[in-house]
Amino acid sequence: MSSLPFISNIQVDKETVSGKCFSRSKRYPYAHVYEYSKLFLLLFSYELHCQLGVMDISRQVSVTAVDPGVVKTNIMREVPPCLSSLPFIVLGLLCLLQSPEVGGSSILDAALASPETSGVYFFGYGAPNLRY
Repeated sequence: MSSLPFISNIQVDKETVSGKCFSRSKRYPYAHVYEYSKLFLLLFSYELHCQLGVMDISRQVSVTAVDPGVVKTNIMREVPPCLSSLPFIVLGLLCLLQSPEVGGSSILDAALASPETSGVYFFGYGAPNLRY
């Protein structure tokens, strides 16, 4: 049995998912590019799960998507430190920021899940998982 967990931390609205609202600005849309890449991974994992199910390979390959939650990483390394630390401070005060160890636990849960869990979206924060 093979397992394919895709890391897909995504927070997008209905217009983005439907393709109605893409960036209209002339500037490079840093945040949108991040969101769209995660949306792509989520949609790709869903489609892969569906295709493997049609081919009756779903018993041999498990496809899952994982949202580790808001984890303090070095993703904003190109931004000046005074600006890059601000979101982490705010998220920490709101108790939304978690350690890499806690965020990694949802990734481990997905990678070590039983074969029957194909098509499940694993959340961080101890939230319940969803079947897509």
